[in-house]
Amino acid sequence: MKTPALILTALSATLLLSGCGGPKPSQAQTATDDASAVAINHPDWQTSENEEYFIQYPADWTFNNDGPLGAKFFVFAPLDSDKDTFRENVNLNVENLQGHDMDLGQYIEIAIEQIGKIITNVHLTTNERIGTGDREYHKVIYTGSLGEYNLQWEQHVRLANGQAYILTFCAEPDQFDSYKNTWEDIAATFRLK
Repeated sequence: MKTPALILTALSATLLLSGCGGPKPSQAQTATDDASAVAINHPDWQTSENEEYFIQYPADWTFNNDGPLGAKFFVFAPLDSDKDTFRENVNLNVENLQGHDMDLGQYIEIAIEQIGKIITNVHLTTNERIGTGDREYHKVIYTGSLGEYNLQWEQHVRLANGQAYILTFCAEPDQFDSYKNTWEDIAATFRLK
C-alpha cells in the first residue's frame, strides 16, 4: 500500500510537537448533550469551538491554536514544580485524506508502522477500536523515547469528512496516570461538527 506523504507529516508533527458532509442533526445534538454532561461536572472549564470541533479543558491549562507544524491546537497542563521540564499536553492534528482510499484500519496500520521510525524504544500497550458508527475511533497507547524525554502517548484517531483527526495526550510515563482522569474528561468533550 502506498503511504500518503501527509500521513507521515501529520504523524511526525503530532509526535514531535507532543514531545518537546457533517453530522446529522440528531447526532450533533447528542454530541452537544455529551459534552454538556462533562461540562456540568467541570463548570469552570474553558471552551474552544470553531467550525470543525468543540473541546473543553481545565481553566488552569494553556490553550494554543497558533498551529505549529499543522497542529490545530495544543492544550498544555501547568508545570508541576520548578524542577518540572515537560508540560503534559493534549493536541489535535488533522490530515486531509481526500484522494486516498483507506479506512480507519488501514490508516492505523500505516500510523503504527511510522511511530517506530520516529520514536525509539517504542512499546505499544493498547491498539483497539472503540465505539461504533459516527462515534467510532481507534485508541493507541504507546511509550518511547523522543530526544531527551521518555514519554507516553494516547491517541484517539477518527476518520470523518475525508480527514483523519488525531487527538493526542502526551505525558511523562510517571505522570500519565495522575493526568488520566483529566485527559479522559477532555477527550469526552471533544466533538467534530
